[in-house]
Amino acid sequence: MKSFSVIKNRLNETWENFSEGWNKLSDLSRNALTRFSHPLKNKNEQSNQINPLQQWSHGIGWSLLPVDLYEDNDSIHVRVEVPGLSLNDLDVRVAGDQLIIEGNKQLKREEMKDQFYLMECAYGHFSRVIPLPCKVKDREAKASYKHGVLNVILPKSNDAKKIKILVQ
Repeated sequence: MKSFSVIKNRLNETWENFSEGWNKLSDLSRNALTRFSHPLKNKNEQSNQINPLQQWSHGIGWSLLPVDLYEDNDSIHVRVEVPGLSLNDLDVRVAGDQLIIEGNKQLKREEMKDQFYLMECAYGHFSRVIPLPCKVKDREAKASYKHGVLNVILPKSNDAKKIKILVQ
């Protein structure tokens, strides 16, 4: 009976470690998980009128848009991986204390005659809201997009800059 108790304890420990790791992974990726909505042909069309084959042709509805956000003394820097878009597909703006990135990723095919065995890319309209750690000068913001990576530099407002005080 002693060996059964040892096996049970080790299984419990393994399960607790797995659960803890899964919860940490879930917490870290929660904000990066972004919903891609199906692009409707017109605004009056209901989403339930789209046949399942059309929905499948637009890929999965969720995808990761990973973000790196860091600051130096003068600016907030945001790096977002959004491959497969052109400059015209992106809308980047600051609203209050948030950076909002919206876009539309389209499937570049004339017709969907091919037989897909795996389709993990998400297509459609997406919106990602990134909370900013401090106030920024939104009118002085700069953004660039190259090789599928969006870089945004947001100068900090004077109130948000850290001032070093010399101690004597």
